[in-house]
Amino acid sequence: MRHRLDTRGRQRRRAFTLIELLIVMSIMTLLAGLALGATALLRQRSHRESALVLVRRIETAMERFRDTFGDWSLPIGPIGTTPIGATPPATDYPRLASILLGAEAVRPSEVRSDGKVVDIWGNPINVILGGFNSPGLDIWSNGPDGNDDRDPDNPKVYGDDVVNWAGR
Repeated sequence: MRHRLDTRGRQRRRAFTLIELLIVMSIMTLLAGLALGATALLRQRSHRESALVLVRRIETAMERFRDTFGDWSLPIGPIGTTPIGATPPATDYPRLASILLGAEAVRPSEVRSDGKVVDIWGNPINVILGGFNSPGLDIWSNGPDGNDDRDPDNPKVYGDDVVNWAGR
């Protein structure tokens, strides 16, 4: 580093200017903002994957239940299909949660006090007989916004919901 002489003949070290410091701080702020944005995106993807894994675990447990007992009548209602838009048979969510807990498909922390299984956002997992997977089960999470974004006429339209019929 070069030294300068001040007006009295003493050596003076050259320092950073205010502009240089502001530029460095701006660059650091920009990089921090990019890192936080990437972290938020990764967290969002991780939550969606977690919800999809939960839906798949429930689907697998329910398939095992049907293979064992012949149908889904205990937790889901009478056998048959429910056309989209029609009122499905009532789902006995406490009984369903009990079966899923027994099958170790869900953890106790994923079951609310009312017996509904919830996703990572705290929204209940929906299970109906029939629908897009007729004669199977439609299982879905309402996603991060908590709204049911399914289009009853089009299985390819489900907004930010996490569903078990996508790609089928």
